[in-house]
Order: sequence, then structure tokens, then C-alpha cells
Amino acid sequence: MKAGFATMLSSSNEMTRLPGSVKQALPVGWTGRRLAEAIGTKHPALVPLFGNDIAVDLMFTESCILVAVLLRLARMGIAALPMHDGIMVPRSMIDRGMAAMGDASLEIAGIPLPVVIKA
Repeated sequence: MKAGFATMLSSSNEMTRLPGSVKQALPVGWTGRRLAEAIGTKHPALVPLFGNDIAVDLMFTESCILVAVLLRLARMGIAALPMHDGIMVPRSMIDRGMAAMGDASLEIAGIPLPVVIKA
């Protein structure tokens, strides 16, 4: 599903055929249209994004948020390491790291994105 959704966000038209790797991961008989319908049923707010080729724009926004978080924490003297779409901070700084992520996402994306602690 995740790879299929990423493909839908990377395309400038409706996905009618599934890429081979996505097709192999889904049950037999699934098509691009069926995947789009399934995702749209579960998450209707995402439907307008399908086929708009916005994946790179979303990746850029995500990287801007991550850089803003790292700079904000550096200014506070808190060591943080980037990890894909998150950060690693000392346990004693988890609250500040989470706050920095929420603040940066609000500033850049216009909404405070959910921040969770992962083991």
C-alpha cells in the first residue's frame, strides 16, 4: 500500500496499472484503480492529491521541517541526529525534541504534525 500510494503521489495522471514491485506485494487481481479506490475510501482527504506529482514537493517540505528542528535544537545546545523523518536526542531532552518538531511543523507546514516516540 505504501509503495503504491507513493507511486500515486509521484505521477501526473491517474494510476491505472500498478508498478511490478507494487503488484507483486498486493493480492492477485489488484489494479491501480482498485488501490486508489481503497486508499480514497479509507482516507478521502487524500484523493485530491492523487495524480498531482507532488511527492518531491512533500519530500522537500519534510526536509525543511527536519533542518528547522535540528537548527532549533542546536541553538538550545541540544545534540540531535536526523533519522529519515525523525530525530534522536538524549532521553533527558525528549520533551524539548518533541516540542521542536511540533513547532517546526507548525511554522513550515501550517499545522503541528503528530510527534511520537519510537523505541
